[in-house]
Amino acid sequence: MFSQFRQFLDAAEAKARGFDELQSSPQTAQQEVQRLEQLVQTQQRQLDSFSTQDQLSKADAQQNVEDQCGCNISPPHADTTGRGMSQEPRAESAPRRQSCIIIGQHPDTPSEVPVVCRQLTGTILLSDCCQQLRIRYNGSELAPPDFEAAAGCSKGKNWKANIKVQGSNGRNQMLKLWLPGLLQLMGDHSKTTVIKETKINELLDQETGLRILPNEHFA
Repeated sequence: MFSQFRQFLDAAEAKARGFDELQSSPQTAQQEVQRLEQLVQTQQRQLDSFSTQDQLSKADAQQNVEDQCGCNISPPHADTTGRGMSQEPRAESAPRRQSCIIIGQHPDTPSEVPVVCRQLTGTILLSDCCQQLRIRYNGSELAPPDFEAAAGCSKGKNWKANIKVQGSNGRNQMLKLWLPGLLQLMGDHSKTTVIKETKINELLDQETGLRILPNEHFA
């Protein structure tokens, strides 16, 4: 009887200890988490301290070198505001290339050709090769885009269509139809070529001065 009662007490005591351990487990786990967080914070403070000391040491070393040699060895264009490196100064834009340079022409090309753009009339000067294409108008010499703008057209790359060669018969022909085979230009995306082996009377009508085309375009 006594032994059975003793076994009953031992079992009750074991159950009581197990219940106490279950109650204390969450508290123990929370304490362990707090301890680990404190450890991480301590290590982070130590790392920050080491980094600050390293930066100060480098700055002191650089200052000592500058004091000894009397020069500044700081990186060029350094931004003292801490926002990063300052931008390099921009290179100056390249000068604009002159457009409409005559780099080749048929040997029998007329030296002067009358042209018109809307109500303005002028004369293209073709007396020499290796020169800038010019149009004489009102006592001045203008580049084709400027002559086009003076006539009220938008200044751009369409001057070969807006400027027309005046024929002696009262008809006009777009310059882009008149140019091929007679002039070779550099600039304004010209694609004309000179056909020197072709006779001039096979390219230009001797009476009108306009190009001879399979399907003539007059305006």
